[in-house]
Amino acid sequence: MSDELTVQYERKFSDGNYGSEGYSMTWTWTPEEDGGPGEALEAAALLLRHLVLTQLAGSLSSTVSFSAMRELHAKDPKPDGEAEPAAEDLEDLPY
Repeated sequence: MSDELTVQYERKFSDGNYGSEGYSMTWTWTPEEDGGPGEALEAAALLLRHLVLTQLAGSLSSTVSFSAMRELHAKDPKPDGEAEPAAEDLEDLPY
């Protein structure tokens, strides 16, 4: 297979002062295997996401750094079948 695959990940965060800071990475490669590109693309996308958010987490802007860290360490969405708590359940929480 001589086709090239390209994955790009870009993320921007507001700096809280009428500006923003962003980072983008692109990875292009020629796959060596004859199988479908699905798994390779998914792995590359996850890697680029991690690298971009890690770079932004090191920002000198505390707002950008906090936002990137929060997104980098966010929990995965709940699988289907696990519902969010009902509104009445939230009313019982002590605030």
